[in-house]
Amino acid sequence: MTAVAENRTDVVKDGVTAHYPMIAADEIFVGELVMIGKNGAGAGIEGHVSPLIGASIATFEFLGVSEENQDNSGGAYGDLDCKVGINGRTVRMVTSGADDSWHGQTFFAEDGQTGTIVASTTKIAVGKVAYVENATTVWVKLYSASESADLTIDGTDAVTGSIFFDLADDLAQAFHFKESTNYYMTFITTNSSEAIEFGFGRTRWKDDVYASWGDANDISMWWDGTNFRIKPLVDDTGAIIIGDGTTDMDVQIYLGSATEYVDFNMGDSKVVSTVPIDIGNGTGGAMTAFVLGSGISGNTTTHDTSGNFMEFRFENTDAASATEARGCYLRLYNTGDGTTIPDGGSDAMRIFNTLGGAGAGGHHGAHISLNYSGANAATSGLACASRHTFHLPDRAVSVGTSAAVMGEVYLDGTSAVPTGVTACFYACVSGGDATSRQAIVNVMNIAGEVANKAGADMVCNADVTGGGAAATGGFQIRVNGVQKWVATYDI
Repeated sequence: MTAVAENRTDVVKDGVTAHYPMIAADEIFVGELVMIGKNGAGAGIEGHVSPLIGASIATFEFLGVSEENQDNSGGAYGDLDCKVGINGRTVRMVTSGADDSWHGQTFFAEDGQTGTIVASTTKIAVGKVAYVENATTVWVKLYSASESADLTIDGTDAVTGSIFFDLADDLAQAFHFKESTNYYMTFITTNSSEAIEFGFGRTRWKDDVYASWGDANDISMWWDGTNFRIKPLVDDTGAIIIGDGTTDMDVQIYLGSATEYVDFNMGDSKVVSTVPIDIGNGTGGAMTAFVLGSGISGNTTTHDTSGNFMEFRFENTDAASATEARGCYLRLYNTGDGTTIPDGGSDAMRIFNTLGGAGAGGHHGAHISLNYSGANAATSGLACASRHTFHLPDRAVSVGTSAAVMGEVYLDGTSAVPTGVTACFYACVSGGDATSRQAIVNVMNIAGEVANKAGADMVCNADVTGGGAAATGGFQIRVNGVQKWVATYDI
């Protein structure tokens, strides 16, 4: 076939025109198909028009048909502009073997006036066959910017009803729209498993396909085939923020069933968990607590720095309410089946300190304190560092051995003999300032119903004879099941 060598004034119908700068050292004729340098093709080519040459598909793409003769054979890039008809012109093209079956077929041009419906790497798709004049002449409706069905860039055969952009940088199917019983778009790399599919009612990102945000891909999300991952580009940067304090929403995370979840409840301004919460540093074992816990016996939650493992500090700023303030309220309802409770016993709170080595300092199973802070701090009622109340019901009840306070020294075996220490059930110590502590002279303050020595009450003000001297009172104790009086004397 023969390239254009003269003006073709009778081969173009309708369309829109625009002017484009020409490449250097070339001539464009009227009616000749032209192409334009692709973005990134290099200085002098990018954005400049040239006679269509199918073999130049790597750096040029189809633009339209020339409407004037411009000879820039002796000029540089951009010395002359060429008027080009674009957006759907119909052009007469030279071919061979054309028949009525060519109607609607994609036409591939190898130069400015010749081509065929057979694609190749030396031809450019320019439009659709609109009319077959004879075996060597067809009219082609040129593509416009909005028409791209069955368009293939770089010569790969298009699938009917699809668009393919087959790029040189090994993206096998960069963009694909398929129309059959389903309608969707896919972005596919050379690995067919790395794809994004857009369809009615869904968008699917296949395994290890990243969705990134930020100018430098600052954060990415993807499914790795097993886990959904969110990862910043740089460690410890950014945050995941839900809401803004004004327009917020609940967040619920389900953990195995519709009734097992953690609810970040915006309306109630609290976090609700219907499952146990295990608090630890990852070294503890499977938690056995039902509601809240960390670690188990033999596999504890560890920390290598002394200090408070768990700390809560509260401040009550209410100066008017008569309601008692409590830093922590813990209550166990041990109801059993409503008739009996477990024989194994129960503790509303169990505090246990296990010493695993030798050392000085004070070690306590529990250390409970009350102090006064500030110049105005004072109390007119009862003030106790520790108070123990044993409630008895308003009826006859069998309570066995009972006490408001029980002190026990438990000896773990036959060798559990304390040496070098003062072992006792109760130790009364007056600490702090040496002068001020001399004012603390009462070891105990016993208050109870007063009776004579013959009564069964706790305190007696009558004379009690003991030790050869007359006592002025006393209080009862039980020694090995036998009721005794401890005599007291007035100071």
